[in-house]
Amino acid sequence: MRILYDQNMPLVEHFFADLGLPLLPFAGRQLQSSDLQDNDILLVRSITRVNAQLCASAKPCFVGTATIGMDHLDQNYLQQQGIAYANAPGCNAQGVVDYVLACLLLLWLEQGIAFWQLPLAIVGVGNVGGQLAKRLQALGMQPLLVDPIRAQIEPGFVSLEQALAEAQIICLHTPLTSDGPFPTRAMISGPQFASMRPGSVLINAGRGEVIDGQALQQHWPAIKGHLILDVWPQEPQVADALLQLCYLATPHIAGYSFEGKARGTWMLYQSLAKRFAWPLKAMPLSPQPWSAIGLAEQLSLSDCARVLLAHYHPRRDDSVMRAALYGLDSELRASRFDQLRRQYQERHEWASLPWQGLDARMRALIGLDV
Repeated sequence: MRILYDQNMPLVEHFFADLGLPLLPFAGRQLQSSDLQDNDILLVRSITRVNAQLCASAKPCFVGTATIGMDHLDQNYLQQQGIAYANAPGCNAQGVVDYVLACLLLLWLEQGIAFWQLPLAIVGVGNVGGQLAKRLQALGMQPLLVDPIRAQIEPGFVSLEQALAEAQIICLHTPLTSDGPFPTRAMISGPQFASMRPGSVLINAGRGEVIDGQALQQHWPAIKGHLILDVWPQEPQVADALLQLCYLATPHIAGYSFEGKARGTWMLYQSLAKRFAWPLKAMPLSPQPWSAIGLAEQLSLSDCARVLLAHYHPRRDDSVMRAALYGLDSELRASRFDQLRRQYQERHEWASLPWQGLDARMRALIGLDV
């Protein structure tokens, strides 16, 4: 038995090295069927597709993805072959919500869009969308919640049509699905864009292909709003025309916090430990090379925004991405996009920083009380 793991997964040696199993890293998009042997443990992230083609020459005994989503795993195939699999639900939810709130704070500082005063919709209220809803509610907002699966058994949800017609800000956090009663692939297409309010803000930090890319290019100029994309149709290909429409553009790094990635590895280790009766291990503490961050007891929202953006500022990632992709052909753009993700300097989640003297508003933004 060997452990093959995505080279971008942190703490693999911390959790697995003392088991006496070979640890073999691989580049996420470059894993080939010939790299596998029967009975391997395969640990992936979202860019590695695990299906019959990958497992044609050898079948792993376990596939784990250190991500919330599982659309890159052919779950039907894995079940048919008796291959166990697991994901890491909620591992990077805090980091993604930090990203979305940083974008909203930046919109306010740069564009004067007071997001807390506007109707906001969250489409997909799972781990990420649910955490975002709680933090916005702690700020006194009442976001419109869209989740047709949960709406079948719980009150408090609205339809996608109602949300798009009423909300000025739309945040997408659904998984990518192609079948079932509520498929999400291309769920935001021509008719949905036509129903959006002029000047809308659209943020996608979920899955790129829940938006129809061609329809987005066709309809967004008429909306004259603010488009924020961290995930992209046909990723890692990023159409230049689509990039130019964006107010903020980032290379699928919304959840790339140190804590989120580490949590993903730890959750897969926990799944494997239960399966193979390995010793359980605790999640290690985040490294904190900072002194305590002391703040005044009462801060204005603009002060809160500037303090938080000093620790993560999406405009930096936007500038790096635009500079890296400028003037390249499609093949090189795809390669450079992956390079941006591979070499990304992971940030720390706001809640992991050693704050002191936080007022209620800062605690809500950071997520300490939800």
